[in-house]
Amino acid sequence: MNRRPGMARIVALFPLLAATAALGCGPDEPARGPDSAMRVLDERRAVPIIQQAVAAERVAPAAGRDVTLAGGERLRIDVGVRDHAYGIAYITEQERITLGRALPPRQGGAEQRLRLLPAADGSIVLLLYEDSYRFDAGKAHRASVAAAELELERDVRDFIIHAQANRLP
Repeated sequence: MNRRPGMARIVALFPLLAATAALGCGPDEPARGPDSAMRVLDERRAVPIIQQAVAAERVAPAAGRDVTLAGGERLRIDVGVRDHAYGIAYITEQERITLGRALPPRQGGAEQRLRLLPAADGSIVLLLYEDSYRFDAGKAHRASVAAAELELERDVRDFIIHAQANRLP
């Protein structure tokens, strides 16, 4: 006599439940939950990296300054370049929201990193969006902090080389 008739059904369904659960755990499935927390490179860390990258191209970084955009909005250049009218702005999510349509649309999403924006005074600003420089703060480590920093450095150096080759003011 079987005292637990429902138990036989559960045992019979166990292989099906186990197989269903295993389907969601494939190797190509990205990790979920708090261990896969992708974070952006903080502006406090990004600015010194930008300064070092500018200096690595044999030009002197200058203090940040505010510029006025064509529509009257104010934008902070985080790192200028001494004796030149161009500079680099590391655009945080809050700045992106605040400036809204004053910033050019990002064609190609985060992959198109190097966006130039002319200011009303003739300055040329390289816009580097923080969400282009992400790292995995969880256990999965799909993207390291060092990789995000190296991408930022490369983008700044590419811009400085472009600015020098095209004799930007």
